[in-house]
Amino acid sequence: MPGKLSNHSVIEVEKLSKTYDEGQPNELKALKEVSFKVRPGDFVILFGPSGCGKSTLLHSLAGLEQVVQGEIKVRGQSLKKMSEEELSTYRRDKIGMVFQQFNLVKSLTVLQNVAFPRMLQGASARLRTTRAKSYLTRFGLAKTFNRRIQQLSGGQQQKVAIARALMNNPWILLVDEPTGNLDSKSAKEVMKIVVDLNRKSKRTVILVTHNPDYLALAQKVIYLKDGKIVKDIGQTKTNLPNENN
Repeated sequence: MPGKLSNHSVIEVEKLSKTYDEGQPNELKALKEVSFKVRPGDFVILFGPSGCGKSTLLHSLAGLEQVVQGEIKVRGQSLKKMSEEELSTYRRDKIGMVFQQFNLVKSLTVLQNVAFPRMLQGASARLRTTRAKSYLTRFGLAKTFNRRIQQLSGGQQQKVAIARALMNNPWILLVDEPTGNLDSKSAKEVMKIVVDLNRKSKRTVILVTHNPDYLALAQKVIYLKDGKIVKDIGQTKTNLPNENN
């Protein structure tokens, strides 16, 4: 049973630290007592240079990195206290993850890639196929259903990855440098999808980036350096650019 959320936060991170190879000569402190909160429907950007800890933080929120020091609560549930089975269910049903490298399965068609998470949930072939086609069509990929991933451009592959992340209707999207491998036109199209998912579909979005051009899109920007939060700035929606720009 989820615990009570304080201040209506959907995510609470408290004094989260992460150390790799602890006690060894190559010890690396990736995160150092990081604390922040995210409200439902927020668009949050984790911003900083390479190696600042932002991807480690995102992966911790996704349950891909074990929480040892500190705490992460999502809707009142502690990730630290979850069993492996509970973490697997959390990753499958509660969050959607979008990676810079797409992480699509080359042996599957576009449609099969998108439908795959729904198959893991046990949905019927008809239901998961209908849902996958709906998202692909929404993102302008209706002609790609039966293509292989290698036949798509980078921008198209990232749109497929976003569609896959949405298949189980998660209320939180964790997005890791989604435009890092894209040309400027594809990057703009992908970012518009992410923004629309936040503003129109009311999903909570946490985006990792080192691109300062995207900062104006967020309601909250968390600046990281050397594993620490050096600045945490909230913005109102009136500061955000026009959706048609």
